[in-house]
Amino acid sequence: MPKPTRNQQRVFNNLKKEDPNAEVRWDEQSGAPARVRGILSGPQRGDPERIAMEFIKSNKGLYAIARPEEEFQHKSTIVDQRGNKHVRYQQMHNGLPVFGRELVVHMGAENNINGLNSKFQPRLELPESPEVDPEAAKKTALADNEDNVDR
Repeated sequence: MPKPTRNQQRVFNNLKKEDPNAEVRWDEQSGAPARVRGILSGPQRGDPERIAMEFIKSNKGLYAIARPEEEFQHKSTIVDQRGNKHVRYQQMHNGLPVFGRELVVHMGAENNINGLNSKFQPRLELPESPEVDPEAAKKTALADNEDNVDR
């Protein structure tokens, strides 16, 4: 199971300077933070998506990413009854969404960042071209479920 790198730990320790009570739970499979909680920024004016992305860019070492604008695509922003915002990003790889992998930045009503949740896979290394031809993939998928009919 991967452990956080020294750089990831250093970035988190810098966040703890803002809030000594900040907490992180590292994902045991990926080594990325699954959850970060604390007062991670003060109140800010402006667009929540821009504020969230700037925070991700400023702390990109926490997730071991090089180009946040390419590796995350804004998916949605939800404002709850209290005015808190939850800005959701889809993980991307070579312009394609990575299934089930995302990052959510939680903000208070004044756009102060108070947490992040993620299911993120850092350092993805995937082949550039498919290893299985489309017909073989279709055949395997259809054979996996007897109820499917070859179309």
